[in-house]
Amino acid sequence: MIAKNLRIGDTANVHIVAFTPKPRLIGLQVAFVGTDTVMLGARAVPAAHFALKPQLGALTAFFAKLLGKLPPDSHLWIVMDRVPAFIRSEGPLYSGPVWRLSLTAAVRPKAAPPKSQ
Repeated sequence: MIAKNLRIGDTANVHIVAFTPKPRLIGLQVAFVGTDTVMLGARAVPAAHFALKPQLGALTAFFAKLLGKLPPDSHLWIVMDRVPAFIRSEGPLYSGPVWRLSLTAAVRPKAAPPKSQ
């Protein structure tokens, strides 16, 4: 929701709750990376690419990196049209593999040809 309200080139710093064994409040930087072209149905449209970078603090980041627990950046693509829309996201949802979530554009089925009599 935050990235949908940013303009191209903007960066925002927000705080989120990380649900670790003991919930923690951490910073999250939503940074504009560039624009990419994505397919929306049969149409190519430009989309803003944002990187979501967790801001853990120097001491926590040091120990997380040392233990191999530093969370990777997540990526988000938003179509910046009259009404901004989510297109794709790549990033971990938990301490596991990277998940890719994409919008699937609905395609109307073709009308059946009329039966000849």
